[in-house]
Amino acid sequence: QADAAGWIRLHNLWRGCLTTLGRDIWVDEGAARWPAHALDVAPDGALIVRAADGAIHHLHAAEVSIRSRR
Repeated sequence: QADAAGWIRLHNLWRGCLTTLGRDIWVDEGAARWPAHALDVAPDGALIVRAADGAIHHLHAAEVSIRSRR
């Protein structure tokens, strides 16, 4: 349990450092580009986003490139 509690604390600290969370972003996935909103980061490191159609996606770094929508 101590390891799990330590991981939760570390994960929350890491989440607090991520400037992408809460922002509107572009997801570049191969030749496709689509708008999304960055919601959270999963324990496995996946960025959790909500697409414009409301679908929730878990994105890994090797799959996508993220760009801020300003």
